[in-house]
Amino acid sequence: SFKTYPNPTKDSWNVVTDNVVINAIQVYDIAGRQVSTSTPNAFTATIDGSTLKAGIYFAKIQTDKGASSVKLIKN
Repeated sequence: SFKTYPNPTKDSWNVVTDNVVINAIQVYDIAGRQVSTSTPNAFTATIDGSTLKAGIYFAKIQTDKGASSVKLIKN
């Protein structure tokens, strides 16, 4: 399990897990286009949204225990 905050944000989101390594994060826009990717290999990560336009995005977060998605809002 993980937390993503602040949401909504103006520039970036923090992702914090409960002692699970984040292997990869892919961010997609509402049309399904991949707009960013990172491989933090850590318990915490930052998704840089400073170059993204305001709107709704989805982040696919992959860990050793599986993958899940979270809705991100940029304002």
